[in-house]
Amino acid sequence: MTIDLGDHRSGESLVFSGRKRGRSVRDSTNLRDVDVNLVDEIKIIVPDDTIIVTSSFILGMIGDIVRGMGMEEAKKKIKFEGPINESTVNEAIHEALRGDEPLINPDT
Repeated sequence: MTIDLGDHRSGESLVFSGRKRGRSVRDSTNLRDVDVNLVDEIKIIVPDDTIIVTSSFILGMIGDIVRGMGMEEAKKKIKFEGPINESTVNEAIHEALRGDEPLINPDT
């Protein structure tokens, strides 16, 4: 499965941020419904001109499936391609597995 974030920009935005936006991409790509046992890889392509992808965006997009597969499997199956900070991805994975709700409502 391949998700190109370039297809999910807000206008000409060069930033992907917020759980709400991440959830929007998750829902529009049907990522929530993917049976992770039936896919070898989930490739997420970040456009080359992207300035930042935040951990909150990643958490909103893949948090549910990360919780379902665990850290080891998530790191094997979910691959990001393009300008993204690996520590941001790891932070989002750790946060998803921690399972705590944010102190503020991300949908407001």
